[in-house]
Amino acid sequence: FVPKKRNKKKFFILSTGRLVKQKNFELLIDAVIKIKQKRDISLLIIGEGNRENILKSKIKNLNFIKIIKWNENLRTYYKKANLFVLSSFYEGSPNVLLDSINNNTPILASNCSGVSDIIGNDKGYTFKIGDKNDLEKKIVYIMDNYINSVNRSKIAHKNLNKYTKENCNTYLNLINELEKNLKLQ
Repeated sequence: FVPKKRNKKKFFILSTGRLVKQKNFELLIDAVIKIKQKRDISLLIIGEGNRENILKSKIKNLNFIKIIKWNENLRTYYKKANLFVLSSFYEGSPNVLLDSINNNTPILASNCSGVSDIIGNDKGYTFKIGDKNDLEKKIVYIMDNYINSVNRSKIAHKNLNKYTKENCNTYLNLINELEKNLKLQ
């Protein structure tokens, strides 16, 4: 099911996360089903949660969509995926986008909270929250303009430095210093 490497002819989409309503995997599944009518596309969802049985029953007879349990080493899947999709209704700081960027996997995400902080306007693509038509259009656009998506993921990877441990430690030190100064007042 998972290709040996990225392949533009058989477009492989990856999505990971808890299988809960917030993540809106139903929307992504519906969009991929519609696109599959005209394009060679597959979807792998990796996760566990209270909607697992509902989602698995939805894709029961579909051989181009699979759901597997979460595991520690997702790098292989990110490296083979043509696109990572985050379909959530809302997020805090969606770390899965950082995983995608770290693996140079192009990103399409709902324009929910936290997404623009990570991908901005030039490091990935967004679609309107809960809008299946917009999601479908963006996936097809990315398929048709794949080199642009790859270029955006390269830009995103170059800008990962703000999430490094060293940079986070700098912010933590600043916060600790501010806190100490406030106590002195």
